[in-house]
Amino acid sequence: MYQQRNSFRSGSRGRHNRSNSNRSFGHNRSGRGRFQPKQLDPRLFIKPADAVQNEVAPITSTFSDFKLPKQLVSNLSSMGFDTPTPIQDQALTPILNGHDLIGLADTGTGKTIAFVLPILAKLIKDPAQNALIIAPTRELAVQIKDDIKALSNGLPIKTVLLIGGTGIYRQIQELKRNPHIILVDVGVLI
Repeated sequence: MYQQRNSFRSGSRGRHNRSNSNRSFGHNRSGRGRFQPKQLDPRLFIKPADAVQNEVAPITSTFSDFKLPKQLVSNLSSMGFDTPTPIQDQALTPILNGHDLIGLADTGTGKTIAFVLPILAKLIKDPAQNALIIAPTRELAVQIKDDIKALSNGLPIKTVLLIGGTGIYRQIQELKRNPHIILVDVGVLI
């Protein structure tokens, strides 16, 4: 006798309850009121992980194979680095050839050296160049500065570290000395 129609009233979206016999005014079957938040099953948002086997190519090169200046190779050797890590082995050649690169690797795999070595190599060849390195945190900026200092030991490369929470006057004075590398954290840049 009466036709059942789809309604767009709140509470009727989604699956439609075709049987009205279980309804009462203001309540649904779960016993909660009409305006109570509905529970979502968190399993709906979790995608099961697939195991992936990463095959790492064996590293057969050394840092001297990358056409780096001898002083950089010597500094790397004195730091205990003779062979590159996988990220360094794959990233150094394209960066040294002037290509842009986005590299993804775990913490502690040598990403800093992978991008700092080409910068230092370019600055050794052309001291009139400058580089800007933007770090996401103060702590990482300090860590990168320490790595640059160790890698550029004995080289005439000046680096300035601009981070928040330190004296601005000293940082301005260091900038006036025309450093080769300016290292900043994001907070200072903004």
